[in-house]
Amino acid sequence: MTEKTTGPHAVGAASIYEIAQDGTILACEADAALAFGYEPEALVGAPWSILYPISSRRVLEAHFIRARSGPAPETLQIKDAGGQIHDVAAIVELREDGAGRRIIRIFKWLEADFITRADVLAEDKEILADIVEASDDPGWCIQFLEPVDLSAPEQEIVRQVFGNKRRWRCCNSAMARFYRLPDGEDLNDRPVDEIFALNPDNEEFVRLLIRSNFDVVRAVSFDTRYDGVTQAVENDVRGLIRNNHLYRMWGTVRDVSQHHRRTEELKRRIADLETYLSAVPDALVLLDHNGAAIHANAIAQSLFGMAAAEIDGASCSRLLADDISIEDLFALASDRSGEFAGRILTTRAHGRAGPVPVEINLRTFGLNGETLLAMSLRPANAPSRPARPAQLWATS
Repeated sequence: MTEKTTGPHAVGAASIYEIAQDGTILACEADAALAFGYEPEALVGAPWSILYPISSRRVLEAHFIRARSGPAPETLQIKDAGGQIHDVAAIVELREDGAGRRIIRIFKWLEADFITRADVLAEDKEILADIVEASDDPGWCIQFLEPVDLSAPEQEIVRQVFGNKRRWRCCNSAMARFYRLPDGEDLNDRPVDEIFALNPDNEEFVRLLIRSNFDVVRAVSFDTRYDGVTQAVENDVRGLIRNNHLYRMWGTVRDVSQHHRRTEELKRRIADLETYLSAVPDALVLLDHNGAAIHANAIAQSLFGMAAAEIDGASCSRLLADDISIEDLFALASDRSGEFAGRILTTRAHGRAGPVPVEINLRTFGLNGETLLAMSLRPANAPSRPARPAQLWATS
């Protein structure tokens, strides 16, 4: 007969117990039972109330209904055979028996600083997870199960970002709502490719990440929602890099699809406007208040023998052969009731083969709070006279 003890012996290794959901002790190690003064056969099949006070039973009950089965650190109390209460550090693991019933396996240590530290880390993780989950900003983290080799050529890095094994590591509820994930599903269990797929726009997005060392704000990618809609999103991204390998990247997203659509619409309108301006039968140049050209249509480019890029930013002296300042041109354009009102002015332009007599019409207009000058030019039939603006040749 094994001699009972009134207090626990020192336990160098973990003592292990298994408990059913109804509170029945299914198994315990003999040394674990003896350490607390019990015969092993007296515990197997007994209710867990023999070992655990009500506070510890409530802690363990919560493990039977948790969603994930991974090990979790806890601090428990256990009663020895003499009725004394002892604090123990524990790891609780949720399992299933052969019949599919839930059981918990408990690993206990009388003294285990690493369990205490793990408990603190688990609490910190829970706090951070709650903060992320409570955020209205969609948050995500991609973990690369096969780290991306950042020492490879850029195209190979791009290939690995999309081709290496990867998974969502942490996506909050706002992320699931943002991408219209069906109710009842966990985005963290879905393939990354369903949202962040390989396409030319996303390849360019990854190139930007590479060149920015995976530390960017407002980088645009094109993601696919679960309702099939592709939308432009703006990402703030950070990456974990060790030994020149990318292990994970994370960030937040914002919907900029409406802004993107407006931008595309503006680009279309600008393209249409340039088409309209190119259809004007006269050469047309738009000048800012400093006299720099900001636009020239196709006929103006032909008149000056210059490409659009060359005309862009060109000064009056580069375009007109006569000594006319931008102040003079603005003054003449503003003269609605004076000497030159309703008149066409004749001067010379720097043409492809030399000075070309031209007739000029001028008009000011406002854009974004700035006064600009529109100048149309057509070849003049009458010869021009080199002169100061006040003496320019004018015809009715």
